[in-house]
Amino acid sequence: MFPDLPQALTQIEAGTRARAGHHRAQAHPVAPDLPAIAETVPGYSLVYWLAVFAPAATPKPIQKTAVRRHRRGAEGSAPPARR
Repeated sequence: MFPDLPQALTQIEAGTRARAGHHRAQAHPVAPDLPAIAETVPGYSLVYWLAVFAPAATPKPIQKTAVRRHRRGAEGSAPPARR
């Protein structure tokens, strides 16, 4: 099973899933105690593709905000606090 990290962490913390590891080469900043699969399976690699789509008429500022938030999430940094 390959759920996204937030979903997986929720299930691991609830005790409904056993942890195996994540796809990054090193520790993930959001879950530093979750090992990388490559640490125990030499040569393991997973390329993860994700696309974000919006209607063609979406205003540029909204597009830029969506891209910025997507990149932040892909890098594993926490989202900014809501106002």
